[in-house]
Amino acid sequence: MNYTNYHIIRINTTIQEVFLKFTNPPLPDYFCRRGYDGELTEEKLQSIIFAGQVEADSYAKADQEATAFTPESWTGTMKEIVVDEIPEYDPNVEKLVELWEESETTRTRILTVKLLNETELGQKARAKRASLLAETDVEALGDREISSEMTAYRQALRDLTDQEGWPTAIVWPTKPIG
Repeated sequence: MNYTNYHIIRINTTIQEVFLKFTNPPLPDYFCRRGYDGELTEEKLQSIIFAGQVEADSYAKADQEATAFTPESWTGTMKEIVVDEIPEYDPNVEKLVELWEESETTRTRILTVKLLNETELGQKARAKRASLLAETDVEALGDREISSEMTAYRQALRDLTDQEGWPTAIVWPTKPIG
């Protein structure tokens, strides 16, 4: 048996591929994609179609000669998934830890609130500080005059890591108005 009919589904010139579909009932449709280099000419396209037909025919022949095999693992029943509500927590000092419990019929997701460790607290504080500094960067542009209050605020943000109690007890400076 041969695949005698083809249909060009799409030619993608960006990635230089031709997408083809070969048909010949009662064979199942065969889809393939073939790459090409350079400009796509009529001669090159015919060569691509021919190579796709050879591939399709080889697949059909191998499929007809293969012994049918369907392992039991290809079918089955999945457990029901139960997802609990997200508990309230303060993302500044806490995180959610996910745990899955399984029974005969279900997989249940359990979310537990845990305190952030010192490294995680430091990372969050540094990210918040970077964001607050970025909000005031426009004030510190070379062609603008920055107020002494804004200079002090920006320096206080930079000095946060020198505070006693960093990163578990941070006293955030107040941004000056205007």
